[in-house]
This record gives sequence, C-alpha cells and structure tokens, in this order.
Amino acid sequence: KHLDQAHHNFGFFKNLQAAFPKRYNDWKVTVLFYTALHAIEAIAEHKKIDLGDSHKDREKAIKPGSSIMPVSQSVFNHYRYIKKASVDCRYVAPFNRKTMDEFLEKDIHSSKLSIKCIAEYVEKQCGLDCEILKAA
Repeated sequence: KHLDQAHHNFGFFKNLQAAFPKRYNDWKVTVLFYTALHAIEAIAEHKKIDLGDSHKDREKAIKPGSSIMPVSQSVFNHYRYIKKASVDCRYVAPFNRKTMDEFLEKDIHSSKLSIKCIAEYVEKQCGLDCEILKAA
C-alpha cells in the first residue's frame, strides 16, 4: 500500500517535471517528500510497525537509536533533508516566484538523490522492488 503510493507520487513528480521543467518546483519538492514518507512507511508496513500519526511521531520513531524503527543515520539525514526542503518551500515566503523556482532546482536534485538512497534502503530492509524510485 505505502510502496504503491510512493511509486504513484514519484510518477506524478516525473510527469510534473516533464510538463513544467522550470516551474512549480515547490510542488515538486513537496511531492518528493511525500514519496520519501511513503517509502519509509513501506518499511514499517512490511515489519508491521506503527510509526504514529504525525510527522513528529514518524521522525521520532525512525531516528537512529529509537526503540521503534530506527533507520541508518544516512537514511535519516536524507529523510530530514527532504522534509525540511518541503516545509521551507511551502512556508517560507518566496522572494519572487521565478527566483524561488530557480533556487529550488538544487533542492529537487538533492531530493532525487535522497529518494534513491531511501529506495535502496527499503530494498535492503524488506526485499521490496524499488526500481522505479531508484531511477531518480
């Protein structure tokens, strides 16, 4: 269920990127965050672990050293990076739309690399097929 949603979200990102390569970068970053979120949730679903009901609960549950479902430090850092980029692009007032879209291109590139890292981790942890996400 969650891995399917991650694939669905990533497919939407690719379509958005193809249709609007230089626009709507705030939405692209946000979609990549929700791709990462559902990839992490896919591990929890596979292991039958409840990560909680909020972003704060989930982050606490996956933090290295957590007793719930700790992930590697690298995966945690990638997840937090995408989450922060998503929050920043939604809630930090843009200087102007064009400048914001140009600025976010770096976040899109970095977020895609983070998705790839998280997808590889999902495969190692669960044996689930994440080839679509690794194509980021």
